[in-house]
Amino acid sequence: MASRSELVLCTLMVLLACPSRGNADKLQITSTPPGATVELNGVSIGNTPLEKDFPGGYFHKTRTSMGSRLEHPVVARVSLVGYATKELTLTEGPMNWISLNGRNRGEYWLFKSDHFDVELKSISETFTGGITAKVSESSVALAPELSLEELVRQAKPAVVYLKGLGKSGSGFFRHWHRRDCH
Repeated sequence: MASRSELVLCTLMVLLACPSRGNADKLQITSTPPGATVELNGVSIGNTPLEKDFPGGYFHKTRTSMGSRLEHPVVARVSLVGYATKELTLTEGPMNWISLNGRNRGEYWLFKSDHFDVELKSISETFTGGITAKVSESSVALAPELSLEELVRQAKPAVVYLKGLGKSGSGFFRHWHRRDCH
């Protein structure tokens, strides 16, 4: 029959090796104004205010080889109609995970915080430039002027965000007509 200390040691090992759902931490993302769509690495996960459970090892270093590790960076994109979209890098890393025997077990990332608050600015506050066009001498039928919000709403689907290892950028797709060729 096992001694009391052996039972305590065995129980402790099981608890460390098999973390329960209770060891999950919550990531909170809030915005002003609320109701913004939140995407993590391009996947929509809900609207602000948002709370999502993640393993504790995503917020702090894991203490066992069985703990969960975040194996990639996480970028949040917070957007709301009429407001400029914001992107936030939620993680820091990569960091090397070295086991107790000195073996490198790979890289991991950690959330910088468990709460992120995003203040969204209206498009009219953000975009302060002007839009001009040079019109040739030929007669051209001009359409009524679009409001800034409508212009951004129509152009937004053409904007892309490209992300690679250590590099990122944005741009747009231009609708091309055959008549544009000379």
